[in-house]
Amino acid sequence: MASQAIRAEFRIVDALQIVRDRLLFVFVMAALIVMLEAMFIFTEQPRYQAHVTIAPAMPLTDPSPTAGAAGLVSAAIFGGPGLFADRDMERNALALLGSRLVTRRFIESEDLLPVFFSDAWDAVNGTWIESDPALQPAINDAVELFENEIRFISRDVRSGLVQVNIEWSDPVLAAQWANALVKVADEMIRKRDIDEATENIRFLRDMVETSTYVSVRQIGYRLIEANTKKAMLARVKESYAFTIIDPAVIPDPGYIVNMSASLKLTFAVVLAFGCSILWVVVVSIASVRKA
Repeated sequence: MASQAIRAEFRIVDALQIVRDRLLFVFVMAALIVMLEAMFIFTEQPRYQAHVTIAPAMPLTDPSPTAGAAGLVSAAIFGGPGLFADRDMERNALALLGSRLVTRRFIESEDLLPVFFSDAWDAVNGTWIESDPALQPAINDAVELFENEIRFISRDVRSGLVQVNIEWSDPVLAAQWANALVKVADEMIRKRDIDEATENIRFLRDMVETSTYVSVRQIGYRLIEANTKKAMLARVKESYAFTIIDPAVIPDPGYIVNMSASLKLTFAVVLAFGCSILWVVVVSIASVRKA
């Protein structure tokens, strides 16, 4: 045990001696690393965050006594939770908001590929710099970038409010995109519900016309009425799936979400000296063992 402690103490002293002997090299190497990192730090574009606060809108419900029975029959006929399952509709709407389908539709509608990959885009000629389509940025690349680095969705469990955050170097675009993304998701849900209600009405009318049972015909008429109301609401309601509580506004130019340059530079200095010292010690020990 004593010999191990002596060897461990010797190694520490030896390492300190190596650093002391090559102190100038450590400083030069660290300075070069800091200079390179400073170039990236001070040329990095600032990022601004805009956010829109929304709440899932309450779907159309029918308070009449027969609504519950109609909902159960609807679930049995069409599958799923039924016409009046508010909570399920809310969860589906929020899931669609964060889906790749909405992201893709949003990127395509706003034509964001040239914006996201401006370094690869020839703005003068309106074409990609790389002529080979296989080497050009694809929509899937834009979707990955948007979901991992630009759009962030959070939800307050107590209030149920949802916040859609957009981070981008242009504060005006950040606010525009936040509002536009919610609108794209809302329109997709609106179209889906209109198409679904229209198809349900077509099926129910055929069922009512062919059925000889009065009770079935009555429920069928009730479901036709409910689907008609649903389609009508989807067509006329301005904010259909999401109620906008607080629309996104252009963030203050002074409010930057990036880590401050001074803090980054401090980390860079610490990291540079640590790497330089480690490099000197490792190389010196390796050379001694070879000798």
